Amino acid sequence: TDWTDYTSASTQDSTTGAALIAGVVWGSVNIDNTDGTGAVFLKLRARGGAADPTANEIQIKAGASYEQTLFGLKGGMPLTISIKKSVAGDATRIIGEFFRGSY
Repeated sequence: TDWTDYTSASTQDSTTGAALIAGVVWGSVNIDNTDGTGAVFLKLRARGGAADPTANEIQIKAGASYEQTLFGLKGGMPLTISIKKSVAGDATRIIGEFFRGSY
C-alpha cells in the first residue's frame, strides 16, 4: 500500500466522536497491528511521496504493537505522522495523544 499521512484533523476524539482540531502536535503514538497479517511501517514525519521506501523506518511486525512518546525529539513533536501497511486489508489502529504548541 501507499504511505498515508495522519494529523490531528484526521483523527477522532474518543470522548466526543468529533474530529480533533487541526494544528496540534502528536505527543505520543501507539500503533496496534495485533490483528495484522503483514508489517506496518511508521514515519514520525509526513511522507515525501506515496511510494517512499520503507528502509530505515520503524517497523511493527504482524501481531505486534508499538508505542512511542514523542516529547524531546530534536525536531520537536510532529504535526504529521505517516503509516504504510504491507497488507491493504489489515486493520491497524492508530492511537495518539495530542498537545497544542510544542514541547
